[in-house]
Amino acid sequence: MNEQLKKFISGDRQRIAGTVYGTIIVMSILAAGAKPYEHQLWRLVAIAAVSVVVLWLAHVYSHGLAESLQLGRRSQSPSFRRFPVTSTQL
Repeated sequence: MNEQLKKFISGDRQRIAGTVYGTIIVMSILAAGAKPYEHQLWRLVAIAAVSVVVLWLAHVYSHGLAESLQLGRRSQSPSFRRFPVTSTQL
């Protein structure tokens, strides 16, 4: 397996917090929805996926905002290089 792909899927030492956080998000959604959606698992998967994407976008936005405030101007660097939350459900 490619080393970059392996890091993306399993996380790395610098991004372990995001990997753990993403795992907690997905597991809590699965635990909360297991009984109500036991006959419609596709809905539970959709809820988990949408929740992860929304929280990841908030994460990326907050990092971009912090970077802009730190620089005192609009950041020019791509903030989408941070993938730890979404990598956990792959």
